[in-house]
Amino acid sequence: MKFGIIGSGDVGKTLAVALFQSGQQVMVSSRAPEAIASFIDENPGILSGNPFETASFGEVIINCTPGLKSLDALLPLKHALYEKILIDLSNPLVFPEATLLPSAVNTDSLGEQIQRLLPETRVIKTLNNVNAKIMVNPELLGTLDHVMFISGNNFLSKQIVTDILKDIFGWKHVFDLGDITGARAQEMLLPLWLRIFEKTGSAAFNFNIVKKA
Repeated sequence: MKFGIIGSGDVGKTLAVALFQSGQQVMVSSRAPEAIASFIDENPGILSGNPFETASFGEVIINCTPGLKSLDALLPLKHALYEKILIDLSNPLVFPEATLLPSAVNTDSLGEQIQRLLPETRVIKTLNNVNAKIMVNPELLGTLDHVMFISGNNFLSKQIVTDILKDIFGWKHVFDLGDITGARAQEMLLPLWLRIFEKTGSAAFNFNIVKKA
C-alpha cells in the first residue's frame, strides 16, 4: 500500500519508518526539503516530496501537521485528496497554555472541520491520544489491553484503517466511536492526557475501557 505523510516532524518520521519497515511504500512531505534531507539519507527507500506530490502519491494519507496549521496545510491539497482516506491524528492544541482551541470543542472538532473542508475525502480520526512510539508499537506498554479509538463517516474506510492499525501497527483493541463527530471526544481527551503526562513525567501510557463481565 502507498502512504503519503503530510508533515515531517517526529510523529511523521516515526510513522514513515514503521510503515516502510512493514513493507509499505512511503512518501513524506515537507515544505522545506532540506529539513528532512538527513532523514531521507538515513532511510533509503522512503521518498520525499512536496505536500501536493505526497498527497497525490498515497492511497492513504496521514495528516501529521500541527493542529492549528492543519486546515491551511490541507486546503491546497483538496484535489489530490479527492476520495482518498485521510487519517487525521492532529489535535487543536494551543500552546503554551496546552488547551484546546475554543472553536473545536464540545459542538465541533478539528476532525469535523477537516471533513467539512474536504467533503469528498474520507476523514478518519485515530491515533491522536498516544505518543508516536506507541502509535506504531502499542506493545511498548507491556500489554495490548489498551484501546485505540476511531471515528469517521465512511464505514469501509474505517475498516481499512482498523486493518492498518491491527495488521501493521499491532493494535489489538480498536473502539469505533461512530461518525466523525466522535472526534470531539477523541480530541477532548488531550487535556486529560497532558495532565497525566505532567504528573507522571512519562508519555508511556494509554487508556482502556473496563466493563463489568
